[in-house]
Amino acid sequence: MKKIALVTGGAGFLGSHLVDHLMNHEYHVRVIDNFSTGSKKNIEQWKDSPRFELLEKDILDLKEEESFFKDVEFVFHLASADNEVDSLYNPSHYTSVNFLGTIKVLECCRYQHVKKMVYTSTHKIYGAPNIPTLETDRPRPLTPYALSKISAERAIEQWSFNFNIPASILRVADSYGPRCRYPENYFASYFDVWIGQKVHQVPLTVVGSQDHKWDLIYCTDVANACLALAKIEENKQTYNIGTSKPVAISEIVQKISNNFKTLPEMKMLPKETWLDTSNSGFKTLWSPKVSFEHGIKFTMAAIDDWKESKPWSVDDVYSLVEKWNKCFPN
Repeated sequence: MKKIALVTGGAGFLGSHLVDHLMNHEYHVRVIDNFSTGSKKNIEQWKDSPRFELLEKDILDLKEEESFFKDVEFVFHLASADNEVDSLYNPSHYTSVNFLGTIKVLECCRYQHVKKMVYTSTHKIYGAPNIPTLETDRPRPLTPYALSKISAERAIEQWSFNFNIPASILRVADSYGPRCRYPENYFASYFDVWIGQKVHQVPLTVVGSQDHKWDLIYCTDVANACLALAKIEENKQTYNIGTSKPVAISEIVQKISNNFKTLPEMKMLPKETWLDTSNSGFKTLWSPKVSFEHGIKFTMAAIDDWKESKPWSVDDVYSLVEKWNKCFPN
């Protein structure tokens, strides 16, 4: 009997790496994507495979009887609007896509009796957290984007409780790797900004202190975690995934370019992120394999992906910082 997996947002950065992982593990893979931030280039290597299907559709347009979910074993829900700064100025859009869109996916899973759903959430739901950050720590979202993601988590927990939908949640650290390129003026990753600036010989815009540290996880480790979690029989569990080895911004920048300019801080952002990943129920099946030293080399090897991009200028990023800071108290 063939194994069928469905990936929402499967043409995006993380989604396309998950599609690769599933295809390499002999799954029949169905992708739903509206290509608002994803790219057909990310999945073109599979377009002629008989095990690959693509439905170009917005998740908000899904109907509960959606046939694309029929006979699906695992649903991986990665479709998301994830520009934090923009969410401060367009909160209803993020609520709609991330919260209501998740309910649409849940209803399809319920109607078609999907075996399990895995949702990729974000460490941003913690806000300025305790270090290290546990799954049991109280969420303190700083933006409508983060609020929409924790709201989606609550919807998943509710549907699991009321309708017995097996589901689990991954709270992902800052991810990076090849394909972490987003549309022009769409801010979702500093790696996207910095590599584009490197390619076009523009100074890297370092916002705030280079002493700040980020918990980073390479894209293929996220893909591996998604499938590992889908296979766990227990449900209604939330797991952090990261490396638990925060990397200083100074080290990241040095690996990309020596040409940089420092800009003012973005208010309220944590000086360090560090997700505790010691949850024993998941640790036995998954652990990160790619170190930052190797991951950044793999990412820079794909630098040609940014040649056609329009680089972020210093003024562009400075404007972004100003827009952010206007929304937070002194």
